Amino acid sequence: GQSTSQEAKEKDQLMSELTDLRQRINHLAKSDNARNKTEESLYQAEEKLRRIMESSNDIFLLLDANFNILEANKAASRYLPAGTSKQDYVGKNILSFMPTIKTSGRYEQYLEVLRTGKPLELNDFRIDPAFGDARLSARVFKVGDGIGIMATDITELKLLETIKESEE
Repeated sequence: GQSTSQEAKEKDQLMSELTDLRQRINHLAKSDNARNKTEESLYQAEEKLRRIMESSNDIFLLLDANFNILEANKAASRYLPAGTSKQDYVGKNILSFMPTIKTSGRYEQYLEVLRTGKPLELNDFRIDPAFGDARLSARVFKVGDGIGIMATDITELKLLETIKESEE
């Protein structure tokens, strides 16, 4: 009788443990489903943002806190030297191929955006003589630990202004 009582207690304990394990498995499955939904939502948002960036005529650059290029869109590629692509620059420090950022004073301005988080507007500047004679207007803003740069080519606009002024 005593061994039957002991077996019954062990069975009850095993059943209790089994029930507990099933509940934990169900909880983990629900958590996994929620995680998958969150990941899918993030992926879709990232894809939407990537499509917007790639379809824009504006230049988009994303730099880390050390000014290494994390991302650049197709429009930015138009301003790269012939025979190069954005993959030649992603992961590299922007100063390594655009040293005039430092001598122009923009480097200190970018550092200030990093320090303060206050966005910066730059109007009518040249990227770098090595990248042609394009004139740009840009917005620089803090993104996470780095900065984002969104620039518009205003070369034609400035040329039209010059022509208009010379006609007057």
